[in-house]
Amino acid sequence: MRVAFQGVAGANSEVGIRQHYGADVEAVGFAFSEQVFDAVEQGLVECGFIPVENTIAGNVAINMDLLLRHDVSIIAEDYVKIQHHLLVNPDTRMADIQRVYSHPVALEQCRPFLQTMGWIPVPDFDTAGAARALAERQSTTEAAIAPVLCAEYYGLEILSDRIQEKKQNITRFVSFVRSDRIPE
Repeated sequence: MRVAFQGVAGANSEVGIRQHYGADVEAVGFAFSEQVFDAVEQGLVECGFIPVENTIAGNVAINMDLLLRHDVSIIAEDYVKIQHHLLVNPDTRMADIQRVYSHPVALEQCRPFLQTMGWIPVPDFDTAGAARALAERQSTTEAAIAPVLCAEYYGLEILSDRIQEKKQNITRFVSFVRSDRIPE
């Protein structure tokens, strides 16, 4: 089964897909939510899996709008506990870190930790993308805030885990299909 999501490998959306559908599903990432809907409508994937609401950040407005604008039907929902981890390249020491990259919402959710450490937060397009770029740069003075799955994909190490301020950070995801392909 192929399931589309917005983001790159290791994103929280993929964590949710694995939680909901199991590890054997093929998660297919797209840069933009609009492309997830296009992939579903064109039959390139069986369904899409998108975040619609977070307990801290609120509604994901773009995805709510896209659900209304497209001829799709929601077939399931799942709640995913969001856990932010400080990921680094091998041999990076805490004392050497100067900048930390991640999605602006993740940076905000981890702000007390970052302030305590005196690091410069740097906004990036998404959490998993920040982790992938960190691995590509091979920097030992930078870190990324991302899901633990990114460590597995990109050969990064977890220097500190669950660094978000609020531990009850949950995102509601929905799975959707074309309206003419609703399963029994």
